[in-house]
Amino acid sequence: MASPFNLVTQDVPLAHREIISRSRLTGANPVLSEEIIHELRQPLGVIDSLAYYLEITAADEKICTHLEKIRAMVSQANGILERAQGTPGEMPLGNPFLSGA
Repeated sequence: MASPFNLVTQDVPLAHREIISRSRLTGANPVLSEEIIHELRQPLGVIDSLAYYLEITAADEKICTHLEKIRAMVSQANGILERAQGTPGEMPLGNPFLSGA
């Protein structure tokens, strides 16, 4: 979870969106939010595992490239869930596909 000091030093609009996002998800019913996050992580894990398996068994480079993109999107979705839950994640704030990272 980002400390208040880190939020202040980040891009203010980005920090504002993160605060709004967290309050929307956890404000009404934190227990329900945790259940939703858990339920979303399970299919994401299956998608990531199957994409990985297909990636290591596929002979076509174009297919492997698409599978890598699927795995990157799963990682991004997990990062969103982790930020919504307030736990540190692997995915930094923002969209790496838009920033050129």
